[in-house]
Amino acid sequence: MKNGPEMQIETPSQISAWFERKFEFNFPVAQYLTLCVRLSGTPPRLEEMVRHVSREVLVRKVPDKWSAQEHAGHLLDLKSLWMSRVDDFLNDQAALTVADLTNRRTNEANHNVRQLSKIPNRDPLSRHRRPTHSLRLSAAKISCDCISSK
Repeated sequence: MKNGPEMQIETPSQISAWFERKFEFNFPVAQYLTLCVRLSGTPPRLEEMVRHVSREVLVRKVPDKWSAQEHAGHLLDLKSLWMSRVDDFLNDQAALTVADLTNRRTNEANHNVRQLSKIPNRDPLSRHRRPTHSLRLSAAKISCDCISSK
């Protein structure tokens, strides 16, 4: 007997390029706290997912793609953008901070040379600041229309 819908796992050949994906943000504002909790739980979930994966597997690359470890580093690299965008909301900015669509920071970071354990935990205090910082957003600010070019 199944408990809920069957989970579909995408194979690498089925996953669309990031910038070809479309995202809808039409969930109720009341679900915002759940989103914040999910975001703040990303580092420990990531740590749990890779805890028993060999370094060889984590740093393995295929041509023109990041390794699993580089993907983990990319999440850390995006943290400052995420925090800037929260500040944009808090300061009633008309547009959100623009992302570097070339991912220069991740491409130059050389995440594969460091130990994975250093990547999600590089700034332990930020782990605690992030949810608190985000929770300062009011329902009115969350539901406002801000413009982002990506």
